[in-house]
Amino acid sequence: MYRLFYNAEVTGDTLFVVFKSEIIPDTTKSVGDVCVLYKENEVIGYNLFNASKHFDSSLLSGLIAPKKELLDAVNSYLKENGLSELPPYESTGFKIGKVLKVEEHPLDERKSILTISFGSYGQKETVTRYKVNEGDLLVCATEGTMKFDGTTFHESISKNIGLEAEVLSGKDLRINEEAYSPFVPEGYSEGEDFFLK
Repeated sequence: MYRLFYNAEVTGDTLFVVFKSEIIPDTTKSVGDVCVLYKENEVIGYNLFNASKHFDSSLLSGLIAPKKELLDAVNSYLKENGLSELPPYESTGFKIGKVLKVEEHPLDERKSILTISFGSYGQKETVTRYKVNEGDLLVCATEGTMKFDGTTFHESISKNIGLEAEVLSGKDLRINEEAYSPFVPEGYSEGEDFFLK
């Protein structure tokens, strides 16, 4: 899984391709307008400078689930510079889950324990502070998802309860400023990728 980020106001005209957001590179190599980032000889990212000169600027914004034309353009540019191309973009990690069960949290009355179905991706348990009902469709970060704040979601256990997904708000998804309720998508089915549909 990898992510593409672009924010000209914050980081200039640079398209970031991030494979492992939690790893700090120990070596870099410049090839044309590309800076390749390595950790112990493994490529962990590309910084593509002067991005708007090489790619359609209408496709460059925020956390990007790349359309075919952008991915093709990026791969063509990487190939021209003798670098490894990006694999097909199959998942952002932001999955649609259907709430199967809502239970009271035994140690925190402000939270609930959820059992969520992600279709063929399976069922996950998690905890949320949001008010949700059985049958609700939610957008969740799943294992390995690189979120908009730059962190990566990893499954864990807290107080003997599995935190196997993270229920996200509109603000988490950079869709709106609503931070106190989950974002409820319309027109989706459980298990679908929110950003690739």
